[in-house]
Amino acid sequence: MAVMRTALLAALVAVVVGAVLPHAEAAKGKRYSVQGRIHIPPEATKEYIAQTRVVLDGGVVQGLVKEDGSFVINDVPSASYTLEVFNPKYHYMPIRVDVDRQFSNNVRAFQADFLGMDRVVPVPYVAGHGLEVPYIAQHKYFEERKAWSIKDILYNPSLLIVFVMLGLMYLMPSKEQLEEMKKELEEQKQE
Repeated sequence: MAVMRTALLAALVAVVVGAVLPHAEAAKGKRYSVQGRIHIPPEATKEYIAQTRVVLDGGVVQGLVKEDGSFVINDVPSASYTLEVFNPKYHYMPIRVDVDRQFSNNVRAFQADFLGMDRVVPVPYVAGHGLEVPYIAQHKYFEERKAWSIKDILYNPSLLIVFVMLGLMYLMPSKEQLEEMKKELEEQKQE
């Protein structure tokens, strides 16, 4: 009886695995690769390549950058992604990448439009070479310090108040002048 249960359980497992495995393979679908080259700025340091990452959808799939700036992201399922290049010193243009067999070279690319302005600017995807990802600018983490000027002191609101008070104090009559005016008024009242 135990042998029969074991055989029945084994047969049931074989049927389930046989039924599920082909569906899992079909759900997995065909995988593609996205390749390209990032433009390396002329003033980039030696650590530039080690600090640079190419990612799809914020890090779901990542690719490494080679010394010449080329990258390959393998095993990418059919979908729409945002390709971004992360580097601490340089800002790169984000690209929307559609991966599917219906496109030439299995990839279609556009400039990412995060503002929703419905601008569609295609980015060429050349077979064997891939995308060209240009850098836009160097990151500025801090503002440039403004040069010191005498105007900074003169236009200080606290100092302006002091100047106004000094001016009013200069224009006001002195104590002796006030006493003389008081005597004159008293003399005029007595007359």
